[in-house]
Amino acid sequence: MRGERDWEGGRPSGGLPVIPLSPERVDAGAAVLARAFARDAAWAAVLPDEAERRAVLPRVWRALVGYSLIYGSVLTTPSLDGVLCFLPPGGARVTAWRELRTGLRFARILLSFSPASRARFLRFWPRVDALRRSTVGRTHGYVWALGVEPDRQRQGVGGALLEAAYARCVASGGLCALETEVPENVRFYEGHGFRVLRTETIEPLGVRVWILARHLDKLSVHQHDP
Repeated sequence: MRGERDWEGGRPSGGLPVIPLSPERVDAGAAVLARAFARDAAWAAVLPDEAERRAVLPRVWRALVGYSLIYGSVLTTPSLDGVLCFLPPGGARVTAWRELRTGLRFARILLSFSPASRARFLRFWPRVDALRRSTVGRTHGYVWALGVEPDRQRQGVGGALLEAAYARCVASGGLCALETEVPENVRFYEGHGFRVLRTETIEPLGVRVWILARHLDKLSVHQHDP
């Protein structure tokens, strides 16, 4: 675990201070994720119209941050340089009951998509979620989103947040899993002890997905769609 402290606050060894995002900073945290994912290939495939993407994604990030504050945790730095949304072992899935209790926020956002974008969303993100869960195959904590301000990237912010989330997984006796659609991010996660378990291209969007996890004492690595 390399001396990381608990997610509630601390400084991973050699890293930056990590603190919980306070509820009154939901909008600010969502804005960080929006800037970090402004050129994300997966969202561009799901929402190819730039005007629609700009209108919809801020609401998506606010809902994701708000849900994570209720059912998981949201980590940041004192200067809000980056944001990590984390769901704990045993809770790494958005269930219908939890969605109902949070006011159907994701369902309402999805209804605001154009019909074509909604169809692309339903062909892509549920398949990615199912791919991760079937690949990991055991209780895991889930790094749902990790974004760093563009001018603060490659300065240790993302690594500090990731180590704090991993420490929480270890404390709960589970492993830490995530997915990425960015090849450069695979090297970053591997540098923090994650291993690629599976790769697959989600058709018809043609987006390649990497499933990674850390703390893999009982897991075997599966490679698909090389």
